Amino acid sequence: MVDMGFGDSEDVLEGLALNMEKYTERFPVQLDIAMAAAAELVREKLAEITPKRTGLTAESWVVIPMGIGEFVITNSNEPIASFLSEGTSPHPIDPVSARVLHWVSINAEGAAGDVFAMHVEHPGTQPLDLEDVAMLAVEPMIDDLIDAADDAAAREAGL
Repeated sequence: MVDMGFGDSEDVLEGLALNMEKYTERFPVQLDIAMAAAAELVREKLAEITPKRTGLTAESWVVIPMGIGEFVITNSNEPIASFLSEGTSPHPIDPVSARVLHWVSINAEGAAGDVFAMHVEHPGTQPLDLEDVAMLAVEPMIDDLIDAADDAAAREAGL
């Protein structure tokens, strides 16, 4: 038998099996760390792309990692977040706690003016698909985090 310099092949296989066992213990830990970082990336992107009036909706996103690239996304500023993300169908608006509706409108020249109405037929709003847009934007970074988790687990396991 020719000695290839690898030592006893049985010892090598045992060592490799131990390293693989360490890897299977370490990868879930590293993946949890990566998915927590990924959730924060998604939350930051959502905050960035959410239209802002007061900023409350943009800062109210909560992203919870649920697995590899899977998240539960909620917003404490409902229903505004849903209206922005999913859009609204045409609907009437009537005063509830006042006799007339009032808002400030800005014309094409940038001048603001008061508008009053007894009733408005709102045309609805287009969906912004905020969650999908955010996920697509950070997907490459999430892939990098998963790769880094794999590398860290392998390093920790001596592979």
